[in-house]
Amino acid sequence: DASELTSNPRLIKERWEKRFSAPLEDLFTRMLVAPTAKESPIFESIQSVAVTAFGSLHDSTSHRTLVIVSDMLQNMPEYSQYRQIGTFQDFEHSAYYQRIKPDLRGVDVELYYIRRDQNVQLSKHILFWQDYFVAAGATLTHVVRLEG
Repeated sequence: DASELTSNPRLIKERWEKRFSAPLEDLFTRMLVAPTAKESPIFESIQSVAVTAFGSLHDSTSHRTLVIVSDMLQNMPEYSQYRQIGTFQDFEHSAYYQRIKPDLRGVDVELYYIRRDQNVQLSKHILFWQDYFVAAGATLTHVVRLEG
């Protein structure tokens, strides 16, 4: 939004498209066609963000948002969702989870969920992640499916 009296809405729109919208669209396009990796440390990545980015913020920071663009398929030797996706409640009791659980209290999570594997990425997969974020103290505000 811009005031027509004090700013140039056309110029603002051009800047938005050139500096933000177009690069973001390009990034999404490249991510959707990127090959899969041997390992996918999603838990570890979320924990790292919780410590390095959110851990350094003052408690007075009122709004924290974590934006994730991923297929959310954890694939590490300790735990792989390609082998089996159980419930989060079962996973929560594992020693691995105790080591990698993040503190996301007060964080809103926006998930851009890249669909790659129709046999694995079923509704129980999203439910697993929803329960994971709740246990971490976060709120999963919305999930947007992106076809990969």
